[in-house]
Amino acid sequence: MNLLRMYHTDAGNGPGSGGVPLPALSIYDANGDLVRHFEQCDLFTPDIPQFTTAQIFPVLPVIDHRPKNPPQWTTSSNFDAPSDTLANADVQYLATHYSSRFGNIFVVRGKYLTAPDTRNGESPATPGKQVRLYNLCTYNFWNGGANQCLLENQLRRDEDGYYTLVISSGKNRPNNVEAQAATWLNWGPYLDGQLQYRYVYRQNPIVMAIAAAVDGKSISSELRPYVPVAAPCNTKVFEQGGWQACLHPLRLPQGAQ
Repeated sequence: MNLLRMYHTDAGNGPGSGGVPLPALSIYDANGDLVRHFEQCDLFTPDIPQFTTAQIFPVLPVIDHRPKNPPQWTTSSNFDAPSDTLANADVQYLATHYSSRFGNIFVVRGKYLTAPDTRNGESPATPGKQVRLYNLCTYNFWNGGANQCLLENQLRRDEDGYYTLVISSGKNRPNNVEAQAATWLNWGPYLDGQLQYRYVYRQNPIVMAIAAAVDGKSISSELRPYVPVAAPCNTKVFEQGGWQACLHPLRLPQGAQ
């Protein structure tokens, strides 16, 4: 298997490969002789139909053993397996898990990290930004697919510079998400799920501090608000008291309350 993953694509870049062609692939045998060659593919050539699939994975009523209450965070890139199979040197993973056993919505809050908004024309080298990029997705482990993914610039921020995520099914979506300056993500038709962050670059000092905090190490009070906090909740509680009512039992970072 040969995987090529795109973390952040901008309109106008064709296949999302940074304005350069997708790779060609050549296979050689042990003697160095060419066995097979595949020219670079362009899935966005105007005269060919778009690739689509009718394959839909089943919604299995299987309970994931990983969600905890209170939620636990991990820096594993491979669904908590003891390997970094899906990682690379540029990406820091961060994940937590949620379950309908603990509430019908899942609330996450943290201080927003600034990044170049390249989709709106900012250069990747824009000065004064804290990170290169990050994105986040909701998954169901047993289904094997992502329900919804967002880029960092798609997150709503409040006047204090914090973002709030509300993860729920459509029927359980609180009616005050926008009023709370929160961003809604789709839980999907599942019993539970996983929230996955991807930060670029892994060696960024703030990203390193977030990972260190998740791994139980001490970090400065200045960087602590960037470490996301999460809690299961329910729709009525959020509608009545906002994110504060859902996260009140937690010891939030100074300035996040």
